[in-house]
This record gives sequence, C-alpha cells and structure tokens, in this order.
Amino acid sequence: ASMAAHRSDYFLIVKRLAEKLAMSSEAIEHLYYASILHDAGAIDVPFDIMTKKSHLSSEELRIVRDLPARTVKWMKPMSFMKPVLPIILYHHEQYDGTGYPSGLKHDQIPLGARIMAVVDAFEAMTTERPYKTRLTIDQAMEDLKRNSGTQFDPMVVEAFVALSRRKSFRKYLEFKN
Repeated sequence: ASMAAHRSDYFLIVKRLAEKLAMSSEAIEHLYYASILHDAGAIDVPFDIMTKKSHLSSEELRIVRDLPARTVKWMKPMSFMKPVLPIILYHHEQYDGTGYPSGLKHDQIPLGARIMAVVDAFEAMTTERPYKTRLTIDQAMEDLKRNSGTQFDPMVVEAFVALSRRKSFRKYLEFKN
C-alpha cells in the first residue's frame, strides 16, 4: 500500500478506537493531527538510522527516542496545534510508567497517546521489517493482551481486541497483508 493509503488506514483505526472509547469529536480531531504528524521529527534523522537492519547503538537510540520532542519543538509556534502536542510527545509512554520521555503512567498519559501506543505497536508487529518476521493479526492481538496493564492501557487493548472481531473493522487491520 502507498504511504498515503497506509496513513489514512492508520487514522481510521485510531478514530474507530477513539469513538469506541467515547472521545469527543474535538479530541478525535486532535488525534487526527497527531496520527499524521507524530513522526514528522524523523525528517532530520539520518536515513541509515531509520533503515538500519540491526540493533541501534545507544547514541542512535537516543536520536530516535528524541523524535517526539523534536516534532513537538517544530510545532510549538503553531498555537492551534497546542492540544495535539501532548499526544505526540507521550505516545511512547507505557501504562506502568516505564516508557519515555517522562515516565508517566496510567491517566497521566493522555488517552490519545495511549490509543496511539496500541495502534503503533500493532502496526509494528504486523508489518514486514528487514530484522523481524511479521506477526498475523491474531498473534499481534495476543501480544497486546499479554502486555496489557504493563506496556498498554487495558481499557484501550480491550476496545481494540473487541473491534478486531468485527468484519467491518478488521478490513482496516488487513491493509498491509
């Protein structure tokens, strides 16, 4: 699938999840911008780091982990983006507080960021990468359930798993297979 098609499916998955979790239309709009722009900071990350097949060195990892903060720094001057910034900044936080950049946990992490964390992980698990084999949708769902309560918000995982059982939703999950 093209990057544009891929991005629209990504947002549709995020949007359905947000609707199921009863987020307001305004919050969903913020999530839309976050889902499009959350990797914008990658524009100045060296290409060889982004495409590396082996493990990243600690310095390379630092550069990649700094991505959300760089993206946020670029967008700060745009006042209308203000509600979007925490979603981008905190979508690598983990439910149990072991994520980055701030070690936030539970409800300290914006719901939009908790949703994106689950969808990002699902996407990473089900996408073919040079350094790993792709999981099936069901294998990825099992992995999300296994990490529910530690890496991921159990409420978000539960909603995602429930949606994945619906044929109308599952077609979005199969966009890259």
